[in-house]
Amino acid sequence: MNDGTATRSIESTFSQFLSDKERGGEQTEGAYRRNADRELERFRKWCAGETTDPVNAADGGVWKGIRDGTRPVQFRDLSVIVFRQYARYLTQQDFAASTVESYYRYVSNWCGWAVTEGYLDTQYATDPDATELIRSLDTSPEGRQVWTPEQRTELIRYVDKRAHDALDEWGDADPLDSDASGRDPKETARFEAVKRCRERLLVYMLAYTGLRGSEFLSRSDDDRDGRCGLRWDRVDAENNTLRVFRKSQEWNDTALPETVVPALTRYQELLDPPEDWPVFTTLHRPRLASHVTDALSDAGYTADEIDALRAEKPDLLVAADEDLPAPTPLTTSGARRVMKRLCDDAEIDVDGDTHDYLAPHGGRRGISETIIRNRSFADAARYIDSTERVVREAYSHIEAGEQASMVDDVIDESDT
Repeated sequence: MNDGTATRSIESTFSQFLSDKERGGEQTEGAYRRNADRELERFRKWCAGETTDPVNAADGGVWKGIRDGTRPVQFRDLSVIVFRQYARYLTQQDFAASTVESYYRYVSNWCGWAVTEGYLDTQYATDPDATELIRSLDTSPEGRQVWTPEQRTELIRYVDKRAHDALDEWGDADPLDSDASGRDPKETARFEAVKRCRERLLVYMLAYTGLRGSEFLSRSDDDRDGRCGLRWDRVDAENNTLRVFRKSQEWNDTALPETVVPALTRYQELLDPPEDWPVFTTLHRPRLASHVTDALSDAGYTADEIDALRAEKPDLLVAADEDLPAPTPLTTSGARRVMKRLCDDAEIDVDGDTHDYLAPHGGRRGISETIIRNRSFADAARYIDSTERVVREAYSHIEAGEQASMVDDVIDESDT
């Protein structure tokens, strides 16, 4: 690596790397380019200190990145320790082990390409010290979280009770009894019920639909239509279908189990949002306050009228009742935080798991395993939008157990 390449910014090479991959025929689908581009940008932001990373921050402070000052990240900044730190960062993001491996691989591939092109002398990303944390991840079937039927039932009962209690309180609230802030207690109780029904629907969606989180929640690193949260106008509860943008990059109608419909329709009736809203919106107060204030101002409301509306009810209800543009959708990382809080509150036992709560991806695996055990691998593959080969590989432990039981039966029949 000479002085010219050492001081070249890493970002300036991303486009050429992606183009070379496509011309080489190694990855011909647009999905690879999008995913690699996303992960390289994630790596760049982390290197530049534009990402929160308390685990690598010095002395518990703020992560400032790997380079000095504010100049672009350059090849001379990279080292084995940098990639080890990045691997540590990825493992702390609450991604599934296989996802961490996949995301790291995109960056590692780019690093290898940079060596070939002469930007680097060493493939730092594949050094054993750099990959130690990645290699320690448990990607075996036993290491992948699966919501058990018992865990699923326990959590469902918990969110059901919270939602029912909140709805009862809303029904009992007297609009004539204003609280200390002057806000209508009926609207305050309605908002509490909205929050509890939203949590309940999130759990039902994760537990029963077989959808990937990115197929009905928002991805902060992907602003394409279909990755910004499932919208109400793509929900057909009457015909039990949802219109979602699948991992295959295609729009498909997918099944909405009747088990989920009551939770969904009750939440929709209570919030009564515009059809173009995402089913799951953010509840971040500062963001909602800014959104509602700006939207009402754009709609021609005076400052006094805006203050009056916002004093009457919470901002989310103002936005829904006034048919304002859609608030920011709930992200996949936001959903993980909700699930962690719910599992902590419900005291769900997840001892021995790599996560200390029921992570979203475990719900999809849980319903897949339930379908396999009660129906077939083919039925599970169709339901979760996968292939039977992939499902059989992912859940090979089930088939192995069934074969062992079959052999035991044959032995009992033949040797007695």
